[in-house]
Amino acid sequence: MILNIDELRNIEFEKIEENEFWNQSEQKELSIHKVHVYPAKFPSLIAQKAIEYCKKNNYNVGVVSDIFCGCGTVAVEAKRLGYDFYGCDLNPVAVMIARVKSTSYEVASVEIKNNYETTNERLKYWYVDSQYNNLYCLKESILSCVQEEKYKELFLCIFSSILKATSKWLTKSIKPQVDPKKEIHDVMYTFEKQYKVFLK
Repeated sequence: MILNIDELRNIEFEKIEENEFWNQSEQKELSIHKVHVYPAKFPSLIAQKAIEYCKKNNYNVGVVSDIFCGCGTVAVEAKRLGYDFYGCDLNPVAVMIARVKSTSYEVASVEIKNNYETTNERLKYWYVDSQYNNLYCLKESILSCVQEEKYKELFLCIFSSILKATSKWLTKSIKPQVDPKKEIHDVMYTFEKQYKVFLK
């Protein structure tokens, strides 16, 4: 039933009986709805129930649409239940969240790999896993983000200068010797410190 503006104005909402159908669901809210906090997030229960209601009452639903889609709660539920979806929002951050939450991904392409597990045993000897992984990410960032060769070399030089400091190497020792009591130095903090030395 579609109502016009005048009919909507005349509805006495306080007299409408509460229908428990809209308040309860056996379907647990999907974890994807918690991926990004968003103000005034639409309850996924309502989207589930609206689609369920349409199916039960034989409404012909071709595309589910939400013209103020926010973070994509309706988009996710439409996709889960096999419907095409169209949504829009003025907030570009909302649109990004909605698109990310309602897109299909290959798990293998999204997983952040722990490179420490497959690395050389000699490197494991000198670094704990968090340090190694941070060093790995830092080096990969330099190689992929810095375009001009002289600047790439500059950052690699600074990177190289922190390898000993961030390892288990005994401080001030010339010989390769592990210090079992050595404090674990934060990779990014140490890199930034060396970078500032260079800038001076």
